[in-house]
Amino acid sequence: MFCPPKVVWSILRRSHYQTGFMLIDTLIALLLFTIMLHGIMNYQQAQLRRFSYHNEEQQAWRLAQQLLDIYPASSSIRPLGWQITTQIIATLKQCNFVEVRITTTRGIQATLQRWYCGIANNQ
Repeated sequence: MFCPPKVVWSILRRSHYQTGFMLIDTLIALLLFTIMLHGIMNYQQAQLRRFSYHNEEQQAWRLAQQLLDIYPASSSIRPLGWQITTQIIATLKQCNFVEVRITTTRGIQATLQRWYCGIANNQ
């Protein structure tokens, strides 16, 4: 089929001024979107790790405070894998120096101490 030269020229001229996106533009935009999405996901993961760490640290301090508040009674509160040590030092005049040390599974340590006077030394 024969196309007159005037028709061919008009087709070429129209494609030269065509508007829209080319494939390379779309691929570059997709690459930039992927890089930004990856950065946002890494930031979100880092924030989640920090929140989890601080939450566990806060729980350790709260548990140490609760254990000192209920002294001399003992507690069965013990999160899985946490180490809880209570050291009681009896001193003169019926005073006890109590130290509670909690170590979490991540190695976070919370240590609180308190003096108790007027409590019988029968531990």
